[in-house]
Amino acid sequence: MNITSLSIGDSAEVVSVSGSTDFVNRLADLGLNPGMLIRVVRVAPGGSPYLVKVRDFYLTLRREDARRVEVRCP
Repeated sequence: MNITSLSIGDSAEVVSVSGSTDFVNRLADLGLNPGMLIRVVRVAPGGSPYLVKVRDFYLTLRREDARRVEVRCP
């Protein structure tokens, strides 16, 4: 399952991030590492972007990028 499978208010644990090395490293620098808990805060009316809370900050992800983040519900 990926972030796009979650509803607003759902929390999940990051399992993996797929994509190019640059993409994976950029998200890792922002705190989206395996084992981190995230929560979906908002989804724009068109379904993109996703606003997720990671630790103490908020991160927006395009739908295409949110699909690359595999998660599991705790």
